[in-house]
Amino acid sequence: MSSFGKDIIMVGYAGLNGSAKLASSYNKDRLPKTIITRLQELSAWEEKLLEDDQLLILINNIASEESDIVYPASKGGVFRGLWNMAEELKTGLTVYLENISIKQETIEICEEYDVNPYMLYSPGVVLVVSDKGNGLVREFNRAGLHSNVIGFTTNTKDRIIVSGDEKRYIESRIQEELERIGMSERSVD
Repeated sequence: MSSFGKDIIMVGYAGLNGSAKLASSYNKDRLPKTIITRLQELSAWEEKLLEDDQLLILINNIASEESDIVYPASKGGVFRGLWNMAEELKTGLTVYLENISIKQETIEICEEYDVNPYMLYSPGVVLVVSDKGNGLVREFNRAGLHSNVIGFTTNTKDRIIVSGDEKRYIESRIQEELERIGMSERSVD
């Protein structure tokens, strides 16, 4: 079965868990308490879903008949997850940056620490490829899982991120941002 021309659905929020770890472990005086509190609340909710693989089980139950692949992003964030998923499917992809869900709190902490939120630890993000993207998004949202169609697979090897009029290519060597700044995703568990 060909996986070209199918929707890429992202369940979850880019960099949420990683940004909560940044907020917990770095100089809290640099950030408003409301941001830290909100990130910790969101991350705790995400962690609860991740216990005993509940998130993957729920997504697989919804998407099992309608998807080519269900791929968790985790280390290296959304960009590494997209790269690895495309490698497994032997496809290229085009993804629209504005369709990738991200919390404002994540953006603010990532700006503060000069971290790319799309390459940040994201264990609560799951990528799904299906030719029924909008239908699956409705099902995920009905189940309380935030999701969007973020792009589509292609019959090339190019992995492209589109932001407005600009295109950039995802590289194969994506470093986890927590490691880049000298922190492990486990360092504050």
